Amino acid sequence: VLTVLATYFLAKELFNKKIGLLSGFFMAISFWHVNLSRIGFRAIAAPLFLVLTLYFLLKGLKSKRFFHFAISGLFLGLGLYTYIVFRIVPVILIIIAISYLYYLKKQLKSSEEYNKLFKKICYGFLLLILIFLTVSIPLLYYFYMHPENLLSRVNQVSIFSENNLLGNFITNWILTLSMFNVVGDMNWR
Repeated sequence: VLTVLATYFLAKELFNKKIGLLSGFFMAISFWHVNLSRIGFRAIAAPLFLVLTLYFLLKGLKSKRFFHFAISGLFLGLGLYTYIVFRIVPVILIIIAISYLYYLKKQLKSSEEYNKLFKKICYGFLLLILIFLTVSIPLLYYFYMHPENLLSRVNQVSIFSENNLLGNFITNWILTLSMFNVVGDMNWR
């Protein structure tokens, strides 16, 4: 339910109220979202923290208020505790930051105005990173003490984990394409 609400606010911030309502509606009736929520699969928390991270980052970029950057960093840090795939989100945020700064440079005529905004956004991102690291310290410490757990799941499901790389790639490719029209995974989770 919280993800539906957060999706509404993010889509409304990105586009408009109508798109926000449609986005929230589609999230509310999404088979995967409803299914994973009902069985309590821990991965279902990742979309909530991703949407909240992006929402507050967007608010921070628009308002230039440090509070929004801080809340974005909080949700980014909490998101790391949800599911392994969330570890890619900091990379996504770096790409968003670079893209936004490039966009600003193109939009603003005055380099003085750009430098002022650049400095404020950089301070906002530094605050985001500081809050993110503070929230993530227990998890980072755990991985420091148990480095074998950092990539254990990735190694289990990777096509690179076995000798037949090409065969694994082709098998995965065929199974992935066939799931749309032939047969999918029989495990509904």
